Amino acid sequence: MKFHGIAPVLLSAALLSAGLLVSTASLADSRPKAGVVNYETGQVHPVDMTPDRNTLLVVNTAANALEVFDLSSGSPRLKTTIPVGLDPVSVRARSNTEVWVVNQISDSVSIIDLTTGKVTGTLKTDNEPADVVFAAGKAYVTCSDANAVLVYTLSNLAAAPRKVAITGEEPRALAVNANGTEVYVAIFESGNGTTALDGRATVDATGKQTPLIRNVVNRPEGPWKGQNPPPNAGTGFNPPLPAGVKPYPVGLIVRQDDAGRWMDDNKGDWTRLVTGDLSRLSNRVAGWKLPDNDVAIISTSNDSVIGYKSRLMNLNMAMDVNPATGQVTVVGTDALNQIRYEPNLNGKFVQMKLAQFMPAGAASVTDLNPHLTYQTPSVPVAQRSLSLGDPRAIKWRADGQTAWVTGMGSDNVIVISNTGARVGQVAVGEGPTGLALDEGRGRAYVLNRFAGSVSVLDLNTRTELGRVGFYDPTPAVVKAGRPFLYSTKFSGTGHTSCASCHVDAKTDRLAWDLGDPRGAFIPVKDIDINAGLPTGTPISVHPMKGPMLTQTFQDIMSFKTLHWRGDKNSLAEFAGTYVHLMSGDAQPSAADMKKFGDFLATVHLPPNPNRNMDDSRKTAITLPDLRTYTATSSTALVELRGKGTGRVNCLQCHLQQGQAPRNEGAARLQGQSFVPPAFAPLYKRVGFWPSDPNGGSTSGFGFQHDGAEHVDLAVTANTGTTFQQAALSELLSLEGPTSGLLGGEKRMDTHAGVGTQLLVSGVMTAAQTTQLNQMISIAANSPHASLIFRRVQNGVQKGGYLIRGSTTSFQGNTLAEKLTRTALTNDAATGTPVTFTLVARGAEHRYGVDADSDGILDGEEVAAGTNPRDASTPVSITPCASEGSSCGFTGTQVVRFGNPTVGYSMGIFTGKVTCSTASFNDPGVGGARRCEVVRKR
Repeated sequence: MKFHGIAPVLLSAALLSAGLLVSTASLADSRPKAGVVNYETGQVHPVDMTPDRNTLLVVNTAANALEVFDLSSGSPRLKTTIPVGLDPVSVRARSNTEVWVVNQISDSVSIIDLTTGKVTGTLKTDNEPADVVFAAGKAYVTCSDANAVLVYTLSNLAAAPRKVAITGEEPRALAVNANGTEVYVAIFESGNGTTALDGRATVDATGKQTPLIRNVVNRPEGPWKGQNPPPNAGTGFNPPLPAGVKPYPVGLIVRQDDAGRWMDDNKGDWTRLVTGDLSRLSNRVAGWKLPDNDVAIISTSNDSVIGYKSRLMNLNMAMDVNPATGQVTVVGTDALNQIRYEPNLNGKFVQMKLAQFMPAGAASVTDLNPHLTYQTPSVPVAQRSLSLGDPRAIKWRADGQTAWVTGMGSDNVIVISNTGARVGQVAVGEGPTGLALDEGRGRAYVLNRFAGSVSVLDLNTRTELGRVGFYDPTPAVVKAGRPFLYSTKFSGTGHTSCASCHVDAKTDRLAWDLGDPRGAFIPVKDIDINAGLPTGTPISVHPMKGPMLTQTFQDIMSFKTLHWRGDKNSLAEFAGTYVHLMSGDAQPSAADMKKFGDFLATVHLPPNPNRNMDDSRKTAITLPDLRTYTATSSTALVELRGKGTGRVNCLQCHLQQGQAPRNEGAARLQGQSFVPPAFAPLYKRVGFWPSDPNGGSTSGFGFQHDGAEHVDLAVTANTGTTFQQAALSELLSLEGPTSGLLGGEKRMDTHAGVGTQLLVSGVMTAAQTTQLNQMISIAANSPHASLIFRRVQNGVQKGGYLIRGSTTSFQGNTLAEKLTRTALTNDAATGTPVTFTLVARGAEHRYGVDADSDGILDGEEVAAGTNPRDASTPVSITPCASEGSSCGFTGTQVVRFGNPTVGYSMGIFTGKVTCSTASFNDPGVGGARRCEVVRKR
């Protein structure tokens, strides 16, 4: 399934500000669902074993924990659960007792002592860390959003890490060669050598000249002499274009071939206009390069990049080194987005790939699904069952003869030979993302992330022996809807899904032309570009729409119309994509699409790295292009609301008049109609640098609907440099509940401080005192963040949270336990380390004191001999008030607020509580709610 566009563009709105009518502030943008904030964070290396092979380590992303299994009995037995930072994605054992866990939302690494279960160290990283490996006395940590690897000296972790810049988007998975001299870095969103050429009309629907548009496809110097759209089948179109139909001028996607030429899908050569003597016409410079780097090679002797491997695939998902040959092996997907039109891409728009190379040699790339010929969009069910979809892990056996690869979308594990040939296959649980091989016992352990279990496989018979479950707090609404995003079993080939492009509910960083020359014109709501209001004039859009950037699914369900052009009025209207693009046998039912939509409605935007810990906007954002471009702004949304130097009210069109984060109508601009899109998260679109001749571009696509413009032109209103820089700064730092968006404009975003961690072990330093003061101040004063603590006391995992309204008192994980800040830090100074973490308001109950959110606090369950991570513990429920009234009771009690349809929010109160959304930080949706006292039965 492909939804194109929402986030990455700012269309010009040439209107002086007259102000906006806004509703009162809402908190629904940042609250958790059933105590869990769902970012759909992709796991990278979620399974490992200690060197002695006696302990299996599994990250539990939804629970913010590490699951530790004992293997001494021959089958995994859950030994303990250790809380870590928010959204752990990778785990590596440095020794039999020391383990490192990478926490993506917390921007941290937790160092754990397995003998005590304590977190003994917390390393602060750059934004969105993804993996860690050890070599040459150092730890290497990828920071995916920062496009960097941080290098920590193991003998002096207090020293600042060295930073190794990576020329590529989202470096994630890591591997090391046998002697530790080289570290390999897989670049997740590496691209595939495609880029967009601008072909939009230079006048709008009224005949007015559109500024800053470079209509390259229409140029007579091009291979089709200015014909736009260019033909895709000889001199004509496939499918044929109906007689008398005149399509819009559109852009074009071109792909660099092995000879360095930029070609379209009809063998048209556009090299002169991309990198040659006419490159200025596409706003590029002569010799412009798009490196398409897939794997970076770092020398551990000096921590520098000594080379890249390129042109392997589009998304490099997992990596391992063959222990017998030293070959680096990468699995992932490759997109065929240079091919135009949905009918021509049906069933084959993406392929699963395996790349192998020696660091100093050439790479070989093969298809992980050799049984698919891609000659037909659908194959018999028996063939589909052989397919691997969405590969997320690879691990070689010690002899280097076979490797095991997980298919997260196909719910299976395949076995390949050292030539890449398929030699075996095993069905496992839902969503396998990681695995470890235990050759001494003849076992493989596979993490089924979506099922919350570990499959135990026999390495020799290649069969599943059983599954071991662990507590998974993922809300039921997420579990019910996830298959419609990830499962490749809905497709006619068994290898594609919506997530093939909307990766982890986000994007593939590409544009696609999914038009259809045979399609019908589609009516859309027209808006006045000068006011952002409906005109009432009938308008329709052409089915040959041109390239459209893949949009993110984060916060998608708050929009009234979908797609770049507003031609879809609900998610249900995309059900046909399962047949028309994924070649499925039938489209999902209306009930299934509702499950899909309910799941997507839980997907939040992560903390914005361009905001400070208190969620204020950074005044300057430096972009990594050749000119070290700095965007500056000091006040929230002054420019975007038209109250600054430019006097251009961008938000007047891009918002639904203060009621929604996106306009529901389409504006006639740039040759056809587009819905002025929402702006989050634009910082993920930086990386297309057409003026850089030295290979600095990390993406072939940037801004506007087709990705044909770079960041300087994200703000299309030409009102001077000061406005451009200030407006761009506001755009790149827009996500955040205190961003200046009001009422219904708000997004499902996250306070920028959420995830921040502080480990106190010993006497606090001045810097630690300052940080803890800041964290407490945020939790005490912000309606969007809370503060929890975790520690091990007398061998028992314990937690708590800062009591709302207090700056000194914490609620512990029994009803009677109240602790002060001073007591916690004094204990830390005398041998009981404590980790403080900022979490989203509403998540503190589950994360701090009630892991299974059943209403019985963890400490109470431990004392009673029940499992604090088993939500089936019997409880008694006593209704005490309906919504809007007060609820009275004796002593301190857990009270839940909600109803069975939407679930419940939990809180701990003494004597009385007002039964309201404000008291429980509840989103306030889903009909009438009530308060109920929860007690252990």
